[in-house]
Amino acid sequence: MEKIIRIGYKKEPSELKISLDGKMFDVSRIEKMQVQEWAFPFCIKGVKWNGLFDELKEFAGCDDYTVYFDGDDDSFEIIKLAFKDTKVKLIGTNNKVVIIYSENPFNTKITVNGAAFDTTRIDNRSIDEWVKPIQIRELVWKGIFKELEENIGIGVFSIQFVGKPAFMKTLIDECPDGVDIIYKVPIQGKARKPAGQGGVPKAGGAGNLVSKISLPSGGAPGQMLGKMKQEISDDELNKNLDKIPIKNKFIRDNIMAICAVLSLIFAFLPFVTVSSKAGNESVGITVNGFTALVGEHGSFISVIMLLGPILVIVMNYISQLKPYRRIIAVGVPALCIIGEIVAAIVIKGSVNAGSEAVGAVGKAVGVKTETSASFGIGFWLMLVSFILTAVIGFISYYGIDQLPIKKKQ
Repeated sequence: MEKIIRIGYKKEPSELKISLDGKMFDVSRIEKMQVQEWAFPFCIKGVKWNGLFDELKEFAGCDDYTVYFDGDDDSFEIIKLAFKDTKVKLIGTNNKVVIIYSENPFNTKITVNGAAFDTTRIDNRSIDEWVKPIQIRELVWKGIFKELEENIGIGVFSIQFVGKPAFMKTLIDECPDGVDIIYKVPIQGKARKPAGQGGVPKAGGAGNLVSKISLPSGGAPGQMLGKMKQEISDDELNKNLDKIPIKNKFIRDNIMAICAVLSLIFAFLPFVTVSSKAGNESVGITVNGFTALVGEHGSFISVIMLLGPILVIVMNYISQLKPYRRIIAVGVPALCIIGEIVAAIVIKGSVNAGSEAVGAVGKAVGVKTETSASFGIGFWLMLVSFILTAVIGFISYYGIDQLPIKKKQ
């Protein structure tokens, strides 16, 4: 039988209660101490404390107990650290659920503590249906409150509802103890195009919510645009990475950064060779990617080709960039691809123009001249690395299931 220990903690004034099946744990040794002190072992003025894990292990009589922690988020993180590398299942009670719902068509988006909640089983269903259990053939849905409880691990959470207040009443009528429901007023942003033109549809008047998730639009381009504006959670990113068919975990988890590093390395390789021939004499000049892109024929978009891979590498380490990772992961490599193609066209055009000028001079003095440009291994490897970075970025931040590949029936 699962043993559930309940911990209630307040910082100011300091208050701590620990119980198991109604039996209270003696907290006299750690009374009025802060969580960062009693979460770990100590010995102060002859008073010994073995740390929260070992003390509760003795209290529960086993080492695989479950802890329901009712306290602030900072204290929860400290408790999580104390239970690291143990069999303890730690569940917080400060759980936040956001539900965005609209009709015509039916759209339901849910996040749990910032992470996307799978709503595929209730796609195209009304709130009157999914608030209660559903069982049709292979479809099994236990009702929204039970599904959320199983996902979180405890039936204590708060729901912020975005949609028509009339729909929210359906949730309130079925709301169990331990669940709080409040209405979240949607924040209206800039005017969008009407439904069917890539904008957000009116759909139940939910409006535009300035948050980590957004309502999908009527068409596929609008849906993708909406998803690009979503901030991906680290858990969702890890799940997407696990689906990449690479056995080595380090390479799989860092595949996008590796591709970006390779793009910079390839910039040192021969990018373009300009060959000139006058009579029987010929000469060729080969330059690498850096010289070709930031030199005489360089442009703003060429510089982006060199800065883009750096942005891809650092986006997971700069907190200000994290809300835009989905856009950076695909948009920056795509811009680099366009930049390389534009750079190739500009270089070719410049060489052709120079060839005509030199040819005219050579013709005047009776010497046949030819000038041409050919792209080297660096050009092609950079192009391939940019394409690969864009594909890996899409898989990592949108999921391999979103690739436009026809599935076998």
